[in-house]
Amino acid sequence: MSCKPTWKCLVALGAVMLFAATSANAKCKFQTDMVSIATGEHVRWTNWSLFSLAITTNPYAIVTGISEGDRKYVGLRVHMKTDFPRRPTTEDLDNAISVPAGAKVQFLMADDSIVGLQTEEPVVGDSDFIFHHATKYEIVTEAIIKARASAAELDVLTGQRVKQIRIATTNEDIDLTFGKKGSKKMQEVLECIQ
Repeated sequence: MSCKPTWKCLVALGAVMLFAATSANAKCKFQTDMVSIATGEHVRWTNWSLFSLAITTNPYAIVTGISEGDRKYVGLRVHMKTDFPRRPTTEDLDNAISVPAGAKVQFLMADDSIVGLQTEEPVVGDSDFIFHHATKYEIVTEAIIKARASAAELDVLTGQRVKQIRIATTNEDIDLTFGKKGSKKMQEVLECIQ
């Protein structure tokens, strides 16, 4: 668009720029978009996006981008099933996914570099069990894990494909592997909080 610097031209140019900014953020949908009563900070959680190949894989995860004031997080809702030889106790259920504060969440990138983030809060997964036949039990667990990311780390995570995510827990590492489509979905969600 070319025009002489008149009010009419500036208004038209402003409308074009506003439309471009709006269409860039049109794909961003937020589950939470409010001011925290406790802290007074603006809190935004993007809608959860399934990025694993299929929900039939074990474990699988759903991703969200989180901003709390100036702090940015990658949120992962992890779903996991574990076979168990006996009826699980409350302790078994509480330990199915247990992530301590300061646990590593590592992203293996397409160029084989690793972006390492950390959790700030401990997480204990919400578990229940299913009884199969006479001898088999299965623990089903869901946990929401938040890992803080700097602006530079978010640039790397949205700039190239993530091949795998590894979450350190008190029992064992949880590995999440997914394809190019899943990586693109994750990048789109994280771009919404940059």
